[in-house]
Amino acid sequence: MNATQLARANDLMVLIKQTTMAVTDLKKLLAVAKSKKPIKQCVPQRNMIYNFCISEYTDGSGTGANLSRYEGNDELLEVIIQTLNKQIQSFDAEFSKL
Repeated sequence: MNATQLARANDLMVLIKQTTMAVTDLKKLLAVAKSKKPIKQCVPQRNMIYNFCISEYTDGSGTGANLSRYEGNDELLEVIIQTLNKQIQSFDAEFSKL
């Protein structure tokens, strides 16, 4: 393994760890949301993730999107989890080739 491959392997290890931790946290959030009592006015009534924000920086500053809404965030979260799992598989496959 040359220096470039070693650097990429280190990057992939960090990506795999961070992404895996994020998936674990997102699954917990989704489980909590699904365990809460639905709001009758909401259709579908299964959505309990009202506050969902994505920002450029961890402190919430910079460019961001505020998805504070009563519908659709649980479905969005499920898609994000699926995408992150695909990325983990891709990172693992690349790491194995190094």
